[in-house]
Amino acid sequence: MAENKKTEDTKKIVDTDLDKVSGGVLFKDFDDQQYNAAGVEIGKLGSASDECFIFNGEKIDREDAGIIVDFYHFFGRRPKSVDEATKWYRDSLGY
Repeated sequence: MAENKKTEDTKKIVDTDLDKVSGGVLFKDFDDQQYNAAGVEIGKLGSASDECFIFNGEKIDREDAGIIVDFYHFFGRRPKSVDEATKWYRDSLGY
C-alpha cells in the first residue's frame, strides 16, 4: 500500500518541482505559445539553432525566459520585469 502511494506521488512530480530540487533551470523549453503568453518574444540570431529571447524590449537568456513563463503559469499574469520574476523564483527556492 505504501509503495503504491510512493509511485503515485512520483508520477505527480512536474518539471518545476525538479527544477527546485536540482537548483534551477538547466534547459527550460516551452512552446512558442507559452513564451508569447508570458510576454517573451523569440527571435533568431542567425542559424536556426541560435534563439534569443526578449522581454519588455530587453534581451534575456533562456533561463530567465523559462522563469518568466513559470511566473506566468503560477500567477496567471505577466511579471512587470525580469527582476520581479527572478526574485519570486529565488524566494520560492528559499534563497
